[in-house]
Amino acid sequence: MRNNPGIQQVLKMKQTIQAAQNPQLALNQMLMNNPQIANAIQFIKNNGGDPKTAFLNYANQLGVNPQEVINLLNS
Repeated sequence: MRNNPGIQQVLKMKQTIQAAQNPQLALNQMLMNNPQIANAIQFIKNNGGDPKTAFLNYANQLGVNPQEVINLLNS
């Protein structure tokens, strides 16, 4: 799971935000400059605006155990 390119990208984004002096500004810049994030936001909107529901639906579509992803992000 950790070797999955999508997971690697999320972990890298997490590290970037954590290392930033202003994490909110770093997140905002990512949102404005990354079309993949814009797609993710649209996906969330299409799933009732609830990020948790969108995540669980997407993990289900991919056949991925959502708890494994959560565990990686919390490590």
